Amino acid sequence: MNNPIRTLSRDDAEHFARNIHQRVVSGGRIQVDNLEWFSQALRNFEIERRNLHQSPDVDVYINELDLEIAFVTPRGQPSPRFKADSTLPTYCKGLSLYEHELVVHATKQADEAHKVDLQNDQQMVEALKAFRLAIAKCKDKRSAKKLVISAERLKLAQEQSLPKGDLNEAPADLPAVEAKRKRGRPRKQQSPVSTTQMAPSASMPTISVLPVARSREERLQSINSRI
Repeated sequence: MNNPIRTLSRDDAEHFARNIHQRVVSGGRIQVDNLEWFSQALRNFEIERRNLHQSPDVDVYINELDLEIAFVTPRGQPSPRFKADSTLPTYCKGLSLYEHELVVHATKQADEAHKVDLQNDQQMVEALKAFRLAIAKCKDKRSAKKLVISAERLKLAQEQSLPKGDLNEAPADLPAVEAKRKRGRPRKQQSPVSTTQMAPSASMPTISVLPVARSREERLQSINSRI
């Protein structure tokens, strides 16, 4: 008997593939990592819970690769499901949580004259642009070398009509590319070796390198001494 294949709709997959944070609704908003999401339906849910003298505890589903939208459900319940929009829509569109944390850290390190309001969409957009510009201008020799090698691999792949998916693997002719790149470097100039020869002095002894022939008796005597 074949077991039925379990499938999920696109919306369910989008919902369950997110990280979960437990929060309490306040003013129709939920907050995670200095970011807020708002929904009028969430505000109505909060009012209903408050009227019943219950805490509006919810589970917040966050996509850490795109912070524009969050899904919210009552704590421990699959439904109802609310869709909440970011209060910083321009800043959060396509923004990852990791990059957001770096931007917040950079803004907190700034002096008083360059402080940023974390709830102001336009100011956060400008802070994000400044952060990405600083990363682009960062001079890292190791990263620069990797970029050069990647560019050479891309050029090789284009010449050999290789698929882009193979760029992570070193092509067969990469040693030749490396050798060509090294040949392009300027060679260090070596100090010239002096070819002048010293004239022999009268006071210097003359050394002969010719072998000295020994007589038969001397060779026998040498052999006997070793025995």
